[in-house]
Amino acid sequence: MKKEELSMFDVAESNDGRIGTIVDITQKYVTLEEQHSDNDWPLFEVKISELKRIVYHSN
Repeated sequence: MKKEELSMFDVAESNDGRIGTIVDITQKYVTLEEQHSDNDWPLFEVKISELKRIVYHSN
């Protein structure tokens, strides 16, 4: 995936199957807030190149 394909609040799936809403985008990484998570800390960071697909575009 390329950074230009991503927008804040898109919903994306990582290569390891986690799905989350994009809450931050840097040059090489995105921070996602995991969907339907029971974790105390539902944020996780993924390399943009390790995103499998965009599940939902926010715009």
